[in-house]
Amino acid sequence: MSLRGVLGAAAAAVSLFAFAAATPPSAPAAEQKVPSIELSGELSPAQADWVGDALGDAESAEAPFAILRLDTPGGLHSAAEEIVDDVRSARIPVVVYVFPGGAEVSSPGSAIVDAADVAAMAPGTTLESEGNDLGENTALKQGRIDMIASDQQRLLEKLDGWRVDRPKSETLSTSGVEIEDRSMTIPFRVLEVLVNPNVAYLLLLVGLLGLLLEALAPGTVFPGTIGAVALVLGLIGAIQLPVAAVGVVLLVAGAALIVAEANLPAAGALGLLGVAALIGGGLLIFDTSSDQFEVSPPFVIVVGGVLGIATVFVGAKGLAARREPVRTGVEELIGSTATVRVTLDPKGQVFVEGALWESRVDPQFAPVEAGYRVTVEAIDGLELVVTPLDDGTVATRTGAAGSELEGAS
Repeated sequence: MSLRGVLGAAAAAVSLFAFAAATPPSAPAAEQKVPSIELSGELSPAQADWVGDALGDAESAEAPFAILRLDTPGGLHSAAEEIVDDVRSARIPVVVYVFPGGAEVSSPGSAIVDAADVAAMAPGTTLESEGNDLGENTALKQGRIDMIASDQQRLLEKLDGWRVDRPKSETLSTSGVEIEDRSMTIPFRVLEVLVNPNVAYLLLLVGLLGLLLEALAPGTVFPGTIGAVALVLGLIGAIQLPVAAVGVVLLVAGAALIVAEANLPAAGALGLLGVAALIGGGLLIFDTSSDQFEVSPPFVIVVGGVLGIATVFVGAKGLAARREPVRTGVEELIGSTATVRVTLDPKGQVFVEGALWESRVDPQFAPVEAGYRVTVEAIDGLELVVTPLDDGTVATRTGAAGSELEGAS
């Protein structure tokens, strides 16, 4: 080999070594994460929103499939239907897993199991079917589920190589898959509280009555502020629920009757009708058609009665205070008790509200000596018109003994 050939070969070797040294070693393939989405408790609009959001995240993360851990005693049919639509429209396979042991799925939750690409149950769980509770073995025999798995790891083992039918036709592979448990996040938990019919009714009622109190007694601020916040939160929950028009009408009518009672006192008749309307509206406003997801009659009666009566009472007092003539300055002295400092014969001076005032008394009561107490009856220019505290000719002397008073008279 010529010198040029040797040098060329050496240069090529050096270049190859440098390239190899500069190239980092290939990283091992990252484990694929499969979200295991918790769905437990009564099915509600908040639960439906949570499932839809979680499945959307799984699709964005390009997860191979998603697991939906199901444990529900029932709830709203509308919420179940929304979850079923999300499961069927998901671009990735959805495995519905009745879990953990002891979990039960009642109607309408059983429709979610039927919508799954793969349905599984853990030992000791039940699935409602046409009014009957099926154990995992019976459900498997009847074809309601595809497999039984004691836990999620066992579920992954059984899913490996499982063929999902159309429209998502694919074979699942769980090699290198890591399960990522996902529980409902705080925003959805807050929404879940707000969509509780009892909470929604309470917030709507507090909001409505708080604004009424602010209208009847402007300037109090606190009832209006609390009312506005409560009303907004109540509406957030209410719009997620099926609302009956008759319930809304009764709530508005109840508020109107309470305002009428405050403005036109009718011995409490209008107020009682208003309270009854508030209670009736609470019982009828949400048409959930679910025994597990409805307002509690005792709760509505107690809350509606207490808040309604309190609003009638406080509103009437506030309106009465607004209608009283405003007394300012010296007018506020009328009715006050004063102490004589300079004998009233019939004119003199009295001490009241931290100041000395020129005063006079009816001549029939004169003289009223210093130390006696009198009542301010009127104001005449810069002079107070006073009378002794008692109906006799002599006022009660501050700190005087009874015998001294008798002697003075």
